[in-house]
Amino acid sequence: MKTKAYIILFLLSLSLSHFAFGQTNGSGTINLKIIFDKEISIKDIDVYYVKDDGSDFKNMYYTKDNTDNTLNIKGYHHWWAAPSFPIIVFSYPQKDKIFMFYLVSSYSPPYVEDKFNKKILFSFNTPNVHIYRNKENGAFEVDYIGKGFYYGSRTSINELIKIEMNNAE
Repeated sequence: MKTKAYIILFLLSLSLSHFAFGQTNGSGTINLKIIFDKEISIKDIDVYYVKDDGSDFKNMYYTKDNTDNTLNIKGYHHWWAAPSFPIIVFSYPQKDKIFMFYLVSSYSPPYVEDKFNKKILFSFNTPNVHIYRNKENGAFEVDYIGKGFYYGSRTSINELIKIEMNNAE
């Protein structure tokens, strides 16, 4: 009797398996050139990303170019379940304040393979940047968002991971 029950359960699970949904994953390399307005010196900027359980960076680092006030972030990104991209946070201490600049990409990781080459410029008037894919033509767009941006955590805790600077380049 037990064997019949197992056979029935097996056949039932086999027949229902075509209704099951699976998770997806993906990955790609990033090489982002971040430009800061001339009133924001990159000399004191530190770079972090917000830890996300479904998305991770590997071999991430950045370099600074003082001549044109830019940061270049390079690394490898891997996601699973949904094509999420961790928020990259730039911390800029000044006197008794710390300014935070946020780079957010929604469901469209800005990979080198996708030929992402849009200008990303941070200033005190536009401290937040949102990268997204245009629904009509599929092209990447960069949206500048003024002050008042709020990033609410989906997991109720924000864990900032420091991205190390590479002095070798």
